[in-house]
Amino acid sequence: MDTPDQDRAKTEALFAQIGDAKVDLQAVVDEVKRGTADVQSGMSELLSTDHPNFVHPKVRQLGERQDL
Repeated sequence: MDTPDQDRAKTEALFAQIGDAKVDLQAVVDEVKRGTADVQSGMSELLSTDHPNFVHPKVRQLGERQDL
């Protein structure tokens, strides 16, 4: 059986591991948020009529129907 000091040390070690895991998880969440923002920005740019690759949805629909 562990002494109270050993129990405390084990508990502190576990909390340190949990803290490290939370930091790692937060880094992943932040990276996903950055990626999502990049995708949203890119989609907004592509959907902008000023973008050189813009194709109006009606034109795209006609092209799909005629297999252009």
